[in-house]
Amino acid sequence: LSYAITHSNRTFSPFFVSLIRAGEATGALELVLQRLAEHQERTQQLKDAILSAMLYPAILLVVAGSSLVVLLIYVVPQFQPMFEDLGRALPASTQLVILLAAGLRHYWWTLPLIGIGAYLTFVWLLAKSHWKALVDRLLINLPLLGDLVVRVELTRIFRTLGTMTDNGVTLLDSVRTVSTTTSNLVIANALQEASKALEQGRGLSQPLSDIEWFPPLAIQLIHVGEETGTLPRMLLKLADIYDNEAQSAIKRALALMEPVLILGLGLLIAFIIISILLGILGLNELVR
Repeated sequence: LSYAITHSNRTFSPFFVSLIRAGEATGALELVLQRLAEHQERTQQLKDAILSAMLYPAILLVVAGSSLVVLLIYVVPQFQPMFEDLGRALPASTQLVILLAAGLRHYWWTLPLIGIGAYLTFVWLLAKSHWKALVDRLLINLPLLGDLVVRVELTRIFRTLGTMTDNGVTLLDSVRTVSTTTSNLVIANALQEASKALEQGRGLSQPLSDIEWFPPLAIQLIHVGEETGTLPRMLLKLADIYDNEAQSAIKRALALMEPVLILGLGLLIAFIIISILLGILGLNELVR
């Protein structure tokens, strides 16, 4: 089976291949397949939680953005002829809103082009290892979001390492496999350095303790697992711990994101309305 999935056009990751090969060697293929299914289920649950958390902010952004576009394209132009007959300079904020409305009304077709260009540029930069490492490091160091990124990645890493080592794969091969399947280059490089330390006969906890963003709790439990011979169980326990922490971090980030988005978009809409009102007040003063 391991030979078959190795030559299946990369449908299966090295993680699957290593585990199934270990299951065949130890005669525990049935147990390995069952644990693989459990691993995939827990990983999918984490992905679904992240997508569900991002759904409401995405809808909020689309609705608020549509409201801004309607204000600038249909509402603001209704007042423009009135302001042109004012006969004196408008407030700076009113001029800015009118300028934005005119630009959006005449050059709206540039917005999709700008969006597509920005997306393609971002994808192109991420294809370069230097820029991707820079972006990944920035993500880790961001407040709130960086903490969530680290915990999500650690959940995947520890669950994969625990599953592999608990099913007969050596720790060195497990760390090497995980380092090639981790999407964050900063974390992948850290795991590669840890694998080099393992080759030299050092434990896993010692090289991980040199990583500034690596949680002390994880280092302590890994060290205890190495000393007591229960490393696979400790790794799976850490996966459960950081899975729960990731779920809590998602809820905290969502709870903070909602009022920030509502307040920020509300201020933008309020700025447009107040700018129009300032222009109307100037017209009233001129009439008097």
